Amino acid sequence: MTQIYSQKVTHSVASKESHTIRRRVNTAREARILLRIKNNLERRFAKRVYAVMRKQVGASMFLYREFGRFEVSEFARRMQDDFQPLIEQHFKRVYRTIFEFNENKYNTNNQKQEAEAFIFGRARDFEELVAEYYNSRNLILAGVSINIANRISRDIDRLRVEGLSIDQIAREIATKYRFLTRARANMIARTETHNAAGLANHRYHGILQEDTGIQMMKKWVPVNDLRVRDAHGEMANKPAIPMDEPFEVGGKLMQHVGDPNGGPENVINCRCSIVYVDARDMD
Repeated sequence: MTQIYSQKVTHSVASKESHTIRRRVNTAREARILLRIKNNLERRFAKRVYAVMRKQVGASMFLYREFGRFEVSEFARRMQDDFQPLIEQHFKRVYRTIFEFNENKYNTNNQKQEAEAFIFGRARDFEELVAEYYNSRNLILAGVSINIANRISRDIDRLRVEGLSIDQIAREIATKYRFLTRARANMIARTETHNAAGLANHRYHGILQEDTGIQMMKKWVPVNDLRVRDAHGEMANKPAIPMDEPFEVGGKLMQHVGDPNGGPENVINCRCSIVYVDARDMD
């Protein structure tokens, strides 16, 4: 699939190489811009994820009041049906935003770009790229629905043992999951947004390197606050490395932020960014 995009970008990137690839890079500033972009995408997505979750919990408790049954598989199916188009649309937005950010960053001639002037060209190619990423995350995201369904089922069983009525159980579940699903929605939105943005940024610069022959370097830039995990905070003191080499983060090898090879401990709720730069500008 990389070959498809490479064919689209060869002319536009090569024509800009001498003017726009080389640049002075402030890694901290660029990481802040990337974080702001990702946070804006995340907040919008979190609201929509929460709306889906709340809707499905409310609908399931209405059915529970009516029939006294909660079906785990049915709840998970309905939630996944609502999640699928929402998540795929979000991944499209993330990829498009990150690619356009990079196109604008390298376009120092300030030329006005056409609607589909960014690196992968036509919308058909864009759809394929997003679909590839969505398919890689589909099973993980499907697990979110079944996990919530199983948790509700366990809570219902516990409340039955405590002697609550059907109406009382329905109210208890609705109240509890109003807050629990908001926290879960925020976690999903942050993790999925930052993971998709990390891979999109890596893909963009991989194509750039392939088509121009320029060696790209990458620097892991953590968020410098009290919430940063120790292994990520330590990355601030490590030098930039060639783009094709993996970072070693907490003993795990990762090509970019959000790389699933890092495991949940390095991926969930991560807010770090990767800044890419022409190797000639590292001197």
